[in-house]
Amino acid sequence: MLSKLFYFSNNSALELKESKVDVDTSILLTRLKNKVISSFLPLNNGTLGVNYIATFGDGAECFFKTHLNLKKAQENLLKEIAFLEFLYGSEINCKKIEIQAGGQTWLRMDKLNPLTVDLEPHEIIEVIRNYSLKLKGSNLGQYVGPDDTFLSLLERSKSALVYLDASGHLSMEVKKSVENALLYVEKRINQLVPGICHGDLGPKNIMLKGSIPIVIDWEDAFLGFEGYDFLYWLTFFKNRKFYSRDMFDLTEFGCELGSAIMVLILVLKSELALSSGEYDVHSMSINDRLLEVINLDDGFRCKE
Repeated sequence: MLSKLFYFSNNSALELKESKVDVDTSILLTRLKNKVISSFLPLNNGTLGVNYIATFGDGAECFFKTHLNLKKAQENLLKEIAFLEFLYGSEINCKKIEIQAGGQTWLRMDKLNPLTVDLEPHEIIEVIRNYSLKLKGSNLGQYVGPDDTFLSLLERSKSALVYLDASGHLSMEVKKSVENALLYVEKRINQLVPGICHGDLGPKNIMLKGSIPIVIDWEDAFLGFEGYDFLYWLTFFKNRKFYSRDMFDLTEFGCELGSAIMVLILVLKSELALSSGEYDVHSMSINDRLLEVINLDDGFRCKE
């Protein structure tokens, strides 16, 4: 989420669309000239990445991804490649391709398949546990920038709340409840166990290689805390079906802190939805989305 917040703070959705059209694939295709490529087609997915599927003469398919013409975007792709190589390496045939002319970087890996069924919360916990254990023994922290921290998200959530309120998207009750939630998180932040997090773990970022779950899109990896990725996953609209006080039994936070962190994430997601234009197609208001999570716990809810 950090990379998207940064991008849309300085650029519009229209500029993003135009930047994707401007990506040059010619040099890469020249590098692959020893391969018989029958098609090299763009994919309409991913926010800041520019993605393609190559089909070779023998019918094999391969995924390619590059970045926008921004230094930060290239750094994020290099980060993603480093994480994928470390976590999955030869399983997905992950490779980095550097194009010296123009300073372009490409990710190449096997084409993966989307999940065939939605994962349950306990299954997501297991996916997170598997990659988190590996990350603890890695040196991948070197790819995480000094501002890529949960503290940065907390500070950004405060300005995002002001923006949402000024835009008329919040009732007084919800605004005060969100303020209480952010204050509660700030008071408890030193009690959270630090750890490298994916930062954008949603249903579309979990793919399959055969029957093995592969977590992709590591460009938003940051220094957060254990359990953050699960709470982030819960904030996706399709995962609202799992909302209950009992779901926090799967975490180390408890209901009050867990729901407060979810409120923080939703505030940032709401700002992002407005700035990117995605909110135009949302079926539920920002106020109601926040209230749904606020109602999970009375600890920080404003009842005035």
